[in-house]
Amino acid sequence: AGESPAVYSTELINSLSVDKIKKSSYEVSADAEHAMYLEYGTHKIAPRPFFFKALEKNAKKMMQALANKIKRDL
Repeated sequence: AGESPAVYSTELINSLSVDKIKKSSYEVSADAEHAMYLEYGTHKIAPRPFFFKALEKNAKKMMQALANKIKRDL
């Protein structure tokens, strides 16, 4: 896998969201059109993962943000 994509605009970052699916189930997603192509690559370009690398790098901070979201939703 290649390096994380460079940030030329905030489109990818702004497409990230956390949505409550059920009482104790949340979905984290990136809705930018190119998000999936960057994360997994295509037959023409190598993956340039950002989602799981960010999760690994910021797991503690992301878990705290998720816990805060859950508390607000209760």
